Amino acid sequence: QVLLQLPYSRILENEADFVGLQVAAKACYDVREASAFWGKMSIIDKLREARGEAVKEPAWLSTHPSHTDRQEMIDLQMSEAIMLRDACQCPRLKSKDPRHSVW
Repeated sequence: QVLLQLPYSRILENEADFVGLQVAAKACYDVREASAFWGKMSIIDKLREARGEAVKEPAWLSTHPSHTDRQEMIDLQMSEAIMLRDACQCPRLKSKDPRHSVW
């Protein structure tokens, strides 16, 4: 039963990320920050693994998508989120894209 629920849990997490991105867009936040956040989390995980501080569990055992998968899914939804943000007459996004900066 656990193996049947884990993929469903990851699907729900992806849906929550999508809804969160829409809410952020409607609230005029820089939606690109969501992708930047998960990218940074992925880097931190890789550093912890390299130091031996963390062990990466197999994706099929996880209740959440990996940080890299979350970033990729958000990036796929980014143009839609930016269009939604624009439709809400939010101020223009800064020219410096936070996804292109590590810290």
